[in-house]
Amino acid sequence: MYSKQTKHPVESSKSISPDDLINFIQGCKGSVLNRINLIGNPFDYENFRKLYSWIISNHLKVNVYIHSSDFALNAQSDELKIIQKLTVICNSFSDIPEILSICNSKDLNPHFIFLLTSQEDYDKITLDKKCLNVDSYNLVPVFNGYNIPFFEEYVFTTVDDFSAISLSKQDVFARQTINTNFFGKLVILPDGNVFANLNHPAIGTIYDPPYNLLYKEMIEGTTWRMTRKHFPCSECIFQWLCPPPSNYELVFEQHNLCDIRKKWEP
Repeated sequence: MYSKQTKHPVESSKSISPDDLINFIQGCKGSVLNRINLIGNPFDYENFRKLYSWIISNHLKVNVYIHSSDFALNAQSDELKIIQKLTVICNSFSDIPEILSICNSKDLNPHFIFLLTSQEDYDKITLDKKCLNVDSYNLVPVFNGYNIPFFEEYVFTTVDDFSAISLSKQDVFARQTINTNFFGKLVILPDGNVFANLNHPAIGTIYDPPYNLLYKEMIEGTTWRMTRKHFPCSECIFQWLCPPPSNYELVFEQHNLCDIRKKWEP
């Protein structure tokens, strides 16, 4: 469920060959490809060094995302030494002291993503100096199937949220046309299927020409063009001021995550 909301590893027994990935990336090179995110456990992927070295040698931006438990178990791996930009995903806060100790001993300075499911998680992170004794981190709420009250209280949009919004005409036009959260992103799973969003069906496979996939999503797909044109947002005066639908709406299977329309009927 977490991988459908944010960058998070998926469990799979399958693995893509580095040559197939490289062929796909080569087909995307140029102005189309801006960044590559490798999400999972590089220490379990026997071809990681070959793939990563090729990406770096071709001067492509790449970030490796790894779960804190995998990081802690493989802290002595030689593969760790070649990763230039690393993000550690944490949802078990008991791992943090060990993770920080490893980073200090190896002179590593990764970015951290702390996954939050409750107010208690937030308090634990913000009050624990060990957790926040890092240079770069994000706090990311995740829905676990049971924490709707947490989302209603801290994630859902309220009228007051709009007091801090400053948009240009170009921003408003973009929100009427494309989903700026999703646009231009492709996700490849270990089985080779390619998605514009993991909450929607696959648009093809890694063996399809990349430009065919891009064209298919632009013309036939719904992810990149998912805007707030549908009910109930279509009847809200904040329709195009509100950020475009996110993965949270897709996971909740609800087009709007707010209570604004109840207070601001047109």
